[in-house]
Amino acid sequence: MENQTVNSTNSQFVVTKSEKSLATSIILSILFAGLGLLYSTIQGGLVMLFMFFPGVIAIIMTGNPIIGVILLLCYYIGCVSWGINAVKKYNQKLLKGEDTSESIDFYTYGVVQFILFCAFSFCACYAFGDFLHTHF
Repeated sequence: MENQTVNSTNSQFVVTKSEKSLATSIILSILFAGLGLLYSTIQGGLVMLFMFFPGVIAIIMTGNPIIGVILLLCYYIGCVSWGINAVKKYNQKLLKGEDTSESIDFYTYGVVQFILFCAFSFCACYAFGDFLHTHF
């Protein structure tokens, strides 16, 4: 019987991920608000996209441009700051070799959603009251 040698080569695959750009996150968040935030964090993008429409309704109902500008500034500042924090957190995890996939932290997600909902609800109620007061 003959001795057979089997040459097996062990193939190793290296998966690389690139860091997310802070500048790209800021630019996309400024230009597209919640939609641009999807680059940084999917959760944050979805929350801010969800909160955009009640904000627009509140702005339309007030008829007051100052309140509209304040609401838009708060919205955009929220998007940009959330994007900055998400990119920094992603890049830190990447450098440490940790898992960078987004896991839904329901507690934090719920708290942020509750705060945003309360803020926009307050603005919407204020706008509705102002609308009723000026038109009726």
